[in-house]
Amino acid sequence: MEGKLVPWHRFRRELMYDLEVNNIMEVNLVSIRKLYFAIAYLTKWEKKRNLITHFGGAEPTIDQILCFMKDKVPDVTERKIVRSFYLSKMVVSLESDNSSREYTFMKWPEFIELIPRLAYFKYVDSEDEQN
Repeated sequence: MEGKLVPWHRFRRELMYDLEVNNIMEVNLVSIRKLYFAIAYLTKWEKKRNLITHFGGAEPTIDQILCFMKDKVPDVTERKIVRSFYLSKMVVSLESDNSSREYTFMKWPEFIELIPRLAYFKYVDSEDEQN
């Protein structure tokens, strides 16, 4: 089973669960939490991908994250932000009745994974935007 890890598991194992990444995240945790809540409490954003209606609250939505991050992370396209959002979602063996909510909102642990994924897309990944 070990050899059949899906790509996002390899990312977590090989790039995220690392002492250097942990140290960087730990030093910046207070600022990352402030960022999380700043995004969650945005009051104006373009509604494009949210699967359910949202009026602002404790967890940011994909649309809020897109609105906030789109022009603030140079060289990271909207496509890469969306990809990072979905790849950061927690793996659930059985879909719940709240799947629309699960794919609209981002929990705190998922946001912690989103940050290194965005950094990866900015500094490492040379993905062809045409794919």
